[in-house]
Amino acid sequence: RDWSSDVCSSDLSVYTSTFTPNAGFSGAANISVAAGAFSDAAGNTNTAGTLAIAVNTTQPTVAVTSSATTLRVNQTALITFTLGAASTTFTATDLTVVAPATVANVVATGGTLSNFTAVSPTVYTAVFTPTAGATSGSVSVAAGSFTDANGNQNLAGALGTAITIDIVAPTVTITSTPSTLRSGQTSQLTFTLSESSTTFTAADVAVTGGTVTGFTGSGTVYTALFTPTANFSGTATVVVGASAFTDTAGNENTAASASITVDGIRPTVISVATPAAQTYAVNDVLTFTVTFSEPIVVVGSPRLAIVIGGATRQVAATATSLTNAV
Repeated sequence: RDWSSDVCSSDLSVYTSTFTPNAGFSGAANISVAAGAFSDAAGNTNTAGTLAIAVNTTQPTVAVTSSATTLRVNQTALITFTLGAASTTFTATDLTVVAPATVANVVATGGTLSNFTAVSPTVYTAVFTPTAGATSGSVSVAAGSFTDANGNQNLAGALGTAITIDIVAPTVTITSTPSTLRSGQTSQLTFTLSESSTTFTAADVAVTGGTVTGFTGSGTVYTALFTPTANFSGTATVVVGASAFTDTAGNENTAASASITVDGIRPTVISVATPAAQTYAVNDVLTFTVTFSEPIVVVGSPRLAIVIGGATRQVAATATSLTNAV
């Protein structure tokens, strides 16, 4: 370089100048004065002179990597920061973040960083924990966050690929059509998943008071046939337990259940009360009472066959709804 503009002298034997190394240079810088470059008052030319200066103006890099590219419920990722040069100024304060925010020169989105650890002067780690509702996460270190032994400030560094986050547990809704059954009836069960699954099977369905057959479906909708147990009366249940299946990210489902009201017991005749044994005249009214095992609903105009004097007589049966006597 041309030093003429920098050279100055106060006593004609001492001269000074400022040397500025090139950015990004690392190695030995040489400053030299060639022989015969100048002469003294008597005309004698100078001998050569050289000065070597060790220079390192290379800014350290920082590579940010993650132990996982996808996170699901209850999972974390180990973030590794690999420095291009040893540093004693890269500390936990550089990593104190609450996503999504920039604190102490580190930007984290979709999660928080904790458990900062110095593995070596060039390798540091921290734990990335996803935040609720996040779908992706990233971590970056801003330029100028730390320095190497020569005082050079770092260049910026970040994860090359964002972390995919799915921390939502899939749910399942169970419906029965119809939801009330009597003897001889069945119902169709529909299982509606909040997320697609390839691991939901008939074995994941538990029932009481009946059986499930014909399980079929894919993705988010599955169906099956529920048949009550013979002579069962009460509340049947259909249950899909927690962790029975997973979504495509591997998250396990939450539990779900449905109830079906079943009356599978046919009513029986308990007794028939007849009129008193005596002689009746024409147009006398004879009352016969049939008592059933449970309240019944009288539909239409049922008739009772009664044998009187060797002849079968059809008489009208009367009753109000939900009674056990006709």
